[in-house]
Amino acid sequence: MANITKRITFHCKKSFEFSLMNEQKKLFKEWENKRIKLIESQTERMEINLRLDEIKKRQKEINYQKDLLQFFENRHIWEDKALQRRLLEEELDMFKNRGSLTEEEYGQTLFQMSQLLKEGKTASQALETLKLGSNPEEIQVKLTSKPEKRK
Repeated sequence: MANITKRITFHCKKSFEFSLMNEQKKLFKEWENKRIKLIESQTERMEINLRLDEIKKRQKEINYQKDLLQFFENRHIWEDKALQRRLLEEELDMFKNRGSLTEEEYGQTLFQMSQLLKEGKTASQALETLKLGSNPEEIQVKLTSKPEKRK
């Protein structure tokens, strides 16, 4: 009987070890597959982050180039505005030097001009809006009258 018990125990032990071994192989394969997937996803994430960094760097370069190009485009606009303002000031100085404008009228005119220029009007449009002509007497009359109220 002891011999039979040993055989049954040996057989049970062997089948139990075999099933345990198969279970461990299965678990190891699952772990290995999960590990491979995680490594692949980490690699993919790292590649995406690197690509994103490259895109951000390129975007900064493009924005810099855009700002540089716009500077040169806008430079002409700003130079034109500065020229118009300079011409306007020279024209007003000419009227002042002729004695057709008092200090107060000259100051009011400059203030009104600056307001119109801030609104984006050109010097010639500002002169037209204030209806200043080239005749000093006409300017004198127009400057002494009260300006229209804007709505």
